[in-house]
Amino acid sequence: MLDNKFHIEVPIIGEQQISLYDESRQIYKLFKDEILRLKDIMQLGALHYFSEKLFKYTRYDHILTMLLLINRLETQEKFKKEKKKETNEAEEKDKVNKLLKYGLTTSVTLNGIRFSSLSELLKSWTLLYAIGHFQMTFAAEHAFLRWIKSKNSRQSKFLKLIREQIEKSKLFKKESTKVKNELYKLLATIIIQERIMQVHKVFTFLKILKNAEKLQDDDELIPKLRELTKLMMFRKRYLNYEEPERQKDLEHSEKVENVVDYFLVLRELSFTVLDGYVAQSPIQLNYHAILNLLPLFLENKHYKEVVDNIEKFYTRTLYQSVEGAYYHLRAVSILESQVFGKYDSVEDLLEDILSNKIDEKIKHVINKEIWNMLSEKHQGKIHNDLKDVIEINFRDLKITSFKPITCELNFLTKMPGIILYNMASKEYQMFIYPNLAQYPNKIARILAVLNTSTILYYPLDSINKRSRIVEKNVKLNSIVTKRFLSMWLVDSLKTALNGSFNIIYYILRVLFEEYEVNIKEVPIEEEYLNTFSFPFVIKSDYLSFASSILKDNLSNTVKEKGKYAEPMYAIELLEYYGKMKKLDWYLVALDTKLMKNNQPEVELDILIIGFSPEQIMLSISEVKSGKHKNFHKQLRKLKRILEDLKPEFEKCGYKVEISPPKNLLKDKNVKTLVLSAYLDLTNKACDDSCGYFQK
Repeated sequence: MLDNKFHIEVPIIGEQQISLYDESRQIYKLFKDEILRLKDIMQLGALHYFSEKLFKYTRYDHILTMLLLINRLETQEKFKKEKKKETNEAEEKDKVNKLLKYGLTTSVTLNGIRFSSLSELLKSWTLLYAIGHFQMTFAAEHAFLRWIKSKNSRQSKFLKLIREQIEKSKLFKKESTKVKNELYKLLATIIIQERIMQVHKVFTFLKILKNAEKLQDDDELIPKLRELTKLMMFRKRYLNYEEPERQKDLEHSEKVENVVDYFLVLRELSFTVLDGYVAQSPIQLNYHAILNLLPLFLENKHYKEVVDNIEKFYTRTLYQSVEGAYYHLRAVSILESQVFGKYDSVEDLLEDILSNKIDEKIKHVINKEIWNMLSEKHQGKIHNDLKDVIEINFRDLKITSFKPITCELNFLTKMPGIILYNMASKEYQMFIYPNLAQYPNKIARILAVLNTSTILYYPLDSINKRSRIVEKNVKLNSIVTKRFLSMWLVDSLKTALNGSFNIIYYILRVLFEEYEVNIKEVPIEEEYLNTFSFPFVIKSDYLSFASSILKDNLSNTVKEKGKYAEPMYAIELLEYYGKMKKLDWYLVALDTKLMKNNQPEVELDILIIGFSPEQIMLSISEVKSGKHKNFHKQLRKLKRILEDLKPEFEKCGYKVEISPPKNLLKDKNVKTLVLSAYLDLTNKACDDSCGYFQK
């Protein structure tokens, strides 16, 4: 292979040749070892190692496919220029040039530094953008973040090292202090805000600095590499750090923004084509049609939506599916303890990362663990682990600065799980795997799973804290600020309530394991929020707030008390228990059916379960709002349900009391049975049940 020519075999397309000239050839020569290293890094990380469904392909295959797209477009443009045709046909075929404001073969200027062509700029960016990935890609980078965040001193030391690398680098020797500070802030934010999917950018940057030290001070590549690195890091914000006169040049600004969009579309198209092939997905893009229609993918929103939706589909069914997240979690746990956990010094770890010595350590550990996991799979363990998975999706309100690693370290230590950011749908996904946890009885498992729902209230806690600060410090004319905070509180509360459905379903299935549990699942729409016809889990801290919001919504929406009697009574019961009981969490579900052989045994009109480390309360209410108020038959069924649960609680170390039916609300339409379970500290079994909270 010559320095500037690649002969590659691309899935679907076949054997192709890629040519590098000018800047891209220089970049390849300087970073050759880093680029060729990508041949050994699987594109889909843990999935490629542990899933038997996927064909193998690497990060190297991915960047070559991007280069091929660029190369083919460049060839097409040269062909058009050589082949003179009618003017209107030429104009029709020059859509890319018109869209980008210049052609792929036209020179590009960044901050006064000239690149020989747009094509060369894009190829250079493509060659470099993935060099910061570890072996196992996002799983290893996730494990690195967990190691860094497990001690505050590690994060501080690592950020200090980044600052030092920037200050002493040959690449940014002549750069302004402002730009160097902004680069540092960008990289530090990735670490501080725990952006798992961007960690590789930090190491791409540091590897560029390291390799640039090989160049002579007067090498013409230095200013080009400097501006390219800034463009890679800042993307569209790059314009903020150009010379003032260039910032005022609107046409130039539009060109730079289009270049960034162009790169991102090429990247997305490349991995969408490849991933669809290797995963044997029923949805695949036609590569040859893409080449002919590429301008449409840049300018037409419908074409963009097609690619975006396919990416969302792959994310849900492949990258961050229940199975994909499971392998990711297992890999993170292994790498955190057996690779990163072996380091005492941040400096030593960074040296091994930049010299790529870390690669062999990761491969050694993973290759050893692959056989263990494949063996587990054949024995059925993994199949069992993937049962009862709880998946929760939630968006982050920007005001809260949600930190996934911090939440994992705080809330997912006793109940195995992981939090991943879904870049396609721009939301967080939390996966909890209860069957990976070793708990001796179901009450202990329920309490551990319940505690993970604290994550849903993390944004609410953050906003509530800010709201109190505002209320304490602002003047009356800042009423608008208070209103915005109040709106965020309400929106965040609704998100938390709706996000808890899968936790509720799991808890009820474990608690009533002799039955098939049927909960009325409803779409998350304003109508259902207003009428309160959905189950939820709520922290007692927000019980009063939630009750007032739900009550206001019901009073504004519901005209007939009889039609929505159950939600109205449920709110009243919540308010009653909030005043009378000292419990940390409340689970609320309406119209829950307990079934056997697909036939309903009993329907629980209002089910409220309160939890705390020392006490659990089950409240089942029967509502009779019509003319016939014969409670006896139904109450006998409800009492039998509670009596069946009594020995289960006693085995777990609880003393149990079941009260007779009461009119707790002093309303003849509602009668309630209550099971109260208190930890019996003289019973050894109680250690197993509440151990999660005591350790």
